[in-house]
Amino acid sequence: MHKKIVLLSFLLTFASTIAISQVNNYVGYIVDIFENPMREVSIINERTQEKVLSNCKGRFIIAANKGDRLTFTKENYLPHRKFIKSRKKMDVLLNFDTEIIKSKIYKDHAVLHDFESPLDEVFCQVLFIIDGNPFNPNDSSGRFLNLDPKDISKVNVLKGQRAADMFGNAGRNGVVFIHTACSLNKFPGVYEE
Repeated sequence: MHKKIVLLSFLLTFASTIAISQVNNYVGYIVDIFENPMREVSIINERTQEKVLSNCKGRFIIAANKGDRLTFTKENYLPHRKFIKSRKKMDVLLNFDTEIIKSKIYKDHAVLHDFESPLDEVFCQVLFIIDGNPFNPNDSSGRFLNLDPKDISKVNVLKGQRAADMFGNAGRNGVVFIHTACSLNKFPGVYEE
């Protein structure tokens, strides 16, 4: 009888160790409101604290178990949390954090220009957002002014009431979203697909 209890204890311990150690790789894709793939999104498994980044195609792979919760964060976007419920591919939509973007616009004067008349300002002032960052003409680095047209992968335009609702006064004349291309070589830990 004593041998059966010891054997049963061993089997239960072994089975629970196998169950705990069976961590799967979960694959997912992250897109923005225009369904553009989002690169360099930070994905954290809250249970294990493992952190990975999405690649140029918005793809990520992370070790996790069913029931784990993943947190998705990127500057200028609202954080998003999602539980792993199945082995299916996970699709994630990140929305702009319009309050942060608006605060950056007004703090940096990203859309304030000197025009000869107020009418010129109304017709000419458009908000540019490049890779999720509001364009600031006062940026001395010139990183946006020196943008090579060959590096632009997609342009989306948002206008009318929706642009004004999202970005307030800064979006009243429309918002141009510029998405630049990136190299998969920047993400060696993420499989290409």
